[in-house]
Amino acid sequence: AKARALRLDMPAVVREIVEARLGEHAQRESLSHRHAEYYLHVCGTWAENVDSHGGLTLRRNLELETDNLVAAVRRALMADPQILATIQTALRGVLALEPVLTTRGPHELFLDLLDRALEPAELVGVPYVLRAKGFEARGRARRVRHDLNASLADLQSALHCARRARDKLLEARALANIGTHYLVTDQIDLAEKTYQDALLLLDEVGERRVYSRALGFLGLLAHRRGKLDEAIARYQEAIVIHRDVGDRRWEGIHEGQLGAALLEADRLEEARSHLKRALSIHRELANRRNEAIVLSWLGDLEASRSAFDDARVCWEKALALHQQVGDPRGEATALARLGAMAMNHAHASVGEELFLRARELVHRLDDVSLTQMLAVLERRTPAHLAGPREPARAAGKIVERLS
Repeated sequence: AKARALRLDMPAVVREIVEARLGEHAQRESLSHRHAEYYLHVCGTWAENVDSHGGLTLRRNLELETDNLVAAVRRALMADPQILATIQTALRGVLALEPVLTTRGPHELFLDLLDRALEPAELVGVPYVLRAKGFEARGRARRVRHDLNASLADLQSALHCARRARDKLLEARALANIGTHYLVTDQIDLAEKTYQDALLLLDEVGERRVYSRALGFLGLLAHRRGKLDEAIARYQEAIVIHRDVGDRRWEGIHEGQLGAALLEADRLEEARSHLKRALSIHRELANRRNEAIVLSWLGDLEASRSAFDDARVCWEKALALHQQVGDPRGEATALARLGAMAMNHAHASVGEELFLRARELVHRLDDVSLTQMLAVLERRTPAHLAGPREPARAAGKIVERLS
């Protein structure tokens, strides 16, 4: 509310009249340039600090100025694509939009603008540091949409640009993201080595904020291997640093993952406490994708205590949010859980329809972990034969409770 009170806006009709009177091309270009430079400076500073103390206010300020920033990016992209200054303006603007568009959406807008800004970046000689940030951002966004080959190519480009720029922090960030790619694609040993390489660099540059995220990635790695005590300890260690540096977003992410690990360890009340805390943080930040992930885990928790109506409500909310932000993997997970619930309550036709939609997504994504999870929830494969991956283990527990 305070940010809104300090902000002046121009009614649309007044803006249209002013624009109609700006007949001279040079005058229009000058004002467009000043508009872009102002919002790039202000919003760029906010975006760089949203994961620090006071970041919630900065994130809300960014949300208020999203339209202005999008307009500046689009004007830059409509200008001569061979001019370095215009492409740098576009790329800087898209990166400033990332904290908003990748959490509350629309993802399609973010990826479209980023594609158009990155395409001519090498040709016009955009500095390696800015290119590294652009490729890293697109690699993460493509991973959310499960475009994994393209995501890895982007992250490798980010790593190349970071090394050309001799920027060890950007190099470590690229390595950590590549490690997550290996984790998602079940290349566990490669994931561990890449995370360790990233941690060595982060130790060297003394960047605690990114270092704590990498600790959490090691927790996720242990979680995937079923080493729950190690995973819980890693998540807790990361959360302490997140709170110290004011990284609210990653505090929420690792609170949720800690809750999921505690749930798998059958420590239900502790799990509920951490999942509720994570949900509160994600809602505070309007991070809809991570809100959906935590709601799915809360549904699992309710199912584990046979509160099936509460579980269904959580999974339905998760499904709606996954669809809203464009996360097909999360959508498939929620559909499969709801399908299992419907089958258990003798709604065979509803369950089959939900499973059909889940199967279509899983087939398109070609994801081994999702395939195993779906097979367990449809009771085509017993949980103990589906493999050690965490999604199958969680699905096995749900089936056990529904039986």
